[in-house]
Amino acid sequence: MSYSLYLIRFEHGNAAVMDGGLFDEVIGPHVVKREPEHGFVQIRAEDGGEADIYAATEAGLGLISIMVSHFSPGPVLDLVSDLAIRLDAEIVLQEGATLVSADGRLEHLPEDLRHDAEVVGLSGAELQAAIGRL
Repeated sequence: MSYSLYLIRFEHGNAAVMDGGLFDEVIGPHVVKREPEHGFVQIRAEDGGEADIYAATEAGLGLISIMVSHFSPGPVLDLVSDLAIRLDAEIVLQEGATLVSADGRLEHLPEDLRHDAEVVGLSGAELQAAIGRL
């Protein structure tokens, strides 16, 4: 699927640093291709579904955003959802709608993302359903 979504952790309306070690821990077992010079990895789920992941870092800070693109429906979205949960990140869909895992996370979003934010139980099925509604 040619679609992009973003994992960003927000604190007080601003993007906040995510744990790069935790990122590697969650996706490491699923990496089939790695291009560190571009912040790129390709992951594959147990059913063969894949996703391209670009991790953006900021000098001196660390991991600040993750873009997921060209992903398959199914278990690979469970991996993306698990990554968002473990990193305490929100999922921003390419249309601008934002998925958060708890009401308390809404207050951390920038004002322009709060309007279209939706509190959902982050899972691959919920993520696929949210994309399908747009």
